[in-house]
Amino acid sequence: MKSAIEQSIKEKIKAKKGDDARNRQHHLEWWNKHLGIFALAAVRPALIKEKLVILENEITAKGVKRANIKNFRMHDLRHTTASYHRMQGKGLHKFRFDI
Repeated sequence: MKSAIEQSIKEKIKAKKGDDARNRQHHLEWWNKHLGIFALAAVRPALIKEKLVILENEITAKGVKRANIKNFRMHDLRHTTASYHRMQGKGLHKFRFDI
């Protein structure tokens, strides 16, 4: 598995530039660290799920725990912002202009 991930980093990531390339390389290096010791035939869905649980609970490079948010919609932020406006004593007529 390790050689397949390293080859992917060499061939696909090195051709890209910028933040996207760095993020992809960082992700592939994480998977290499956690799955690189296994033979490809040993990588089963249960093993991937086990590693995903580790990934979800791990502290990020910026020192932040990953949020396990499911079914997030941008519209939810609108409701949260409206609630904060009301808690601060602002009317919703003002809220329309703040967004």
